[in-house]
Amino acid sequence: MRLSLGVVFPSVGIEFGTIFLHALAIVGVLSAFFGALISLVSNDIKRLIAYSSIAHMGYIMFGLSLFPAEAATGIVVFLATATSVTATVLHIISHAISKGLLFLVAGGIMHQTGERDIQKMGGLAGKMPFTAVSSTIAALSIAGAPPFACFISELLIFLGASQIMYIDQFYIIPTVLMLVATIISLAYMLRFIKNIFFGQPKTDTTELGAESSAAEKSKGISNWIKLSFALLVLL
Repeated sequence: MRLSLGVVFPSVGIEFGTIFLHALAIVGVLSAFFGALISLVSNDIKRLIAYSSIAHMGYIMFGLSLFPAEAATGIVVFLATATSVTATVLHIISHAISKGLLFLVAGGIMHQTGERDIQKMGGLAGKMPFTAVSSTIAALSIAGAPPFACFISELLIFLGASQIMYIDQFYIIPTVLMLVATIISLAYMLRFIKNIFFGQPKTDTTELGAESSAAEKSKGISNWIKLSFALLVLL
């Protein structure tokens, strides 16, 4: 059963509702930093992407916290509520599409190279150009870079937060911290792209003693997989 926050908070009292929303904002900030910082130091491609999902759940929780618990009406309250709820729902959708594409390209990279450690990759852009472009678009969207999907939803979340500040100044510090988390997101996504697709191919000594690299082992992906990349890229 789904209950509107506008029904729940007046029933439990404004004070409890405000405390609950502040706590939700704090949890959102902690989740965003926890996921982003672990992604920043992770070398396993799947681990990095998975922890970035934890970071983005922080954005969703933060967006949900931007719901005025006060029963007062007014244009500022209405705009803040409408913007925050719209932004949060949109971020659920935009993150799902962008992260789905990122996991898909990661699966293609691992399948073609046989590697999961991004430090053992490098120089794959020349071998897998379509995958490189798709990965870059997905990564930049997850990082909140314009003009991609997650940028739009994150921008609306921060816009809602700026409107809420007129009602509750508590949100000033959490909003600033979420902006810092966004910068960290850009850092680990740029690291992801740089280590996999740019630079010189890393060599790896196999059990047989022959040296090979992920770039040398990689080969083109099928057109059907490229089609799935393209559909998610467009979205």
